[in-house]
Amino acid sequence: MIDLDDLFVRLVPNLSVNEMIAPCDCGYSVYIKDELPEDKKVEALYHAYMHKQSNDFSKGDIQEIETRAHYDLEGLAEFRKALREAQTQYEC
Repeated sequence: MIDLDDLFVRLVPNLSVNEMIAPCDCGYSVYIKDELPEDKKVEALYHAYMHKQSNDFSKGDIQEIETRAHYDLEGLAEFRKALREAQTQYEC
């Protein structure tokens, strides 16, 4: 199961990278470049999610971290489905 409850997403205009993730008191803050198309925003969020899942914040080799964080298509498809379900759950 994909747990999205501890990801707090913020869209940031003119961000110099597509996404950034940082631990915060309630989970993880994810910053995504606002100018990205919607499908690329989802991919950026998935990339950040993979960093969270791999606990990359305690690792030192940036090349290894980034290699593992790049997604496979099956995992991305499951992530997209979880996002759609979460969106329905939180609609007012």
